[in-house]
Amino acid sequence: DWFFDRVTRDRVCPLPNDGQQPASVTRAEDVAGLLASVVGREHIAAGKIYNCGTDRFYTYEQICHMAASVCGTQAKIATYNPKDYDLPKGAFPFRNTPFFVTPEKAKMELGWAPRYDLAQDMGWYLESYKAAGKMGAPMTFEADDMILGSRVY
Repeated sequence: DWFFDRVTRDRVCPLPNDGQQPASVTRAEDVAGLLASVVGREHIAAGKIYNCGTDRFYTYEQICHMAASVCGTQAKIATYNPKDYDLPKGAFPFRNTPFFVTPEKAKMELGWAPRYDLAQDMGWYLESYKAAGKMGAPMTFEADDMILGSRVY
């Protein structure tokens, strides 16, 4: 929603560092599929820990462009150094480093594979965003405004 909150309001997306940190965005159905893949394979999975996530990674910049594209607009992006700001706890990004896991162990041991891909699902995410009543809903962007300050884009 972070990206749609800005793109649908024609706002600049302030991305940390150079915007190239890889991230994984995993759809809930893939999480459920991984959990279900253990059924009948309890003898394999017993006592083990598996990363639950997609194997497709996108940068923050790519996600911003994908969100803008599905909305029929161009992404507006500004990058910044997160160390230059005292952002509130929980502000995006909540990690200033790459943010992903790899599900290779689950794929090899449980025969599971993710079915969904963020790039292909962006339309679905936009429709979910609209259905949740977020399109055009009032919101504030204090952290963005602090980062962007008086810069013009």
